[in-house]
Amino acid sequence: MKLYLTILTCVVFLTGCTSLVLQPSQVSSYDNGIKIYQDSKPNSKIQLEVGQEKVGGFDTTPLVLYVTAESKNTPSIFDLSNLSFYMNGKPIYPLSYDELRWANLNLSDAAYDYGVYTKPARISTALTPSDIYFSAPFYAPFVPFGIYGFGFNYGFYNYAIARSTLQAQLDQNAINKANALIYQNYLRKSTLLKDSAKGGFVLIPYKRLKAGTLKVTLKVGSDTYDTSIKLLKPKDAKKMKQEDIKQDTKDAEKAKN
Repeated sequence: MKLYLTILTCVVFLTGCTSLVLQPSQVSSYDNGIKIYQDSKPNSKIQLEVGQEKVGGFDTTPLVLYVTAESKNTPSIFDLSNLSFYMNGKPIYPLSYDELRWANLNLSDAAYDYGVYTKPARISTALTPSDIYFSAPFYAPFVPFGIYGFGFNYGFYNYAIARSTLQAQLDQNAINKANALIYQNYLRKSTLLKDSAKGGFVLIPYKRLKAGTLKVTLKVGSDTYDTSIKLLKPKDAKKMKQEDIKQDTKDAEKAKN
């Protein structure tokens, strides 16, 4: 047991429980905590949503963005090839639709941050079949949505022994549902017709990210949009927040005088 804990500690240390805090450089509005950047040019409109506060951690949660584009004039194709990402100046690439399908990821935290997933309750002292249900909605930016459940049947004769097994099954089924949600709504090739918006999730694995600046470039027809997201170590994000608070206090005092 001691050896197992030692090995686990080493693995955690090497692979990292570290996380990176996300700070988009441009935010047009907020929707239930989701940071939304919108921009418009003569021939198109785009929208980039950042629902996560941080990435990484014990589950090495990837960066998940939701991108929407609209063509104002002529039809154009929009898919992952219209997006480019540069981590501290070096190009990095999101997972393709097929890569995501076979990736062994836990996307429950990301889906939860976008408000389309409910984490399973912890099993306590009393539980009935009707207490266990999961959600599988579709993601719709800006649009209020509900969480709809489905039945889950189980049976056991020794609750004390089966409780941990049932909780594990509950957690795994919930993870599978969250992964399916992201997968089903991933950005795939679509034709942008006039005044018709299309979009989807885009995922970048955590191992491709690092502290610094992630530049995001979107192309819609002949229009090009640039924005960026800062990825900060928690201590740096905390320091920056404290500095912002101090500056806001100074500005408020100056305004009074």
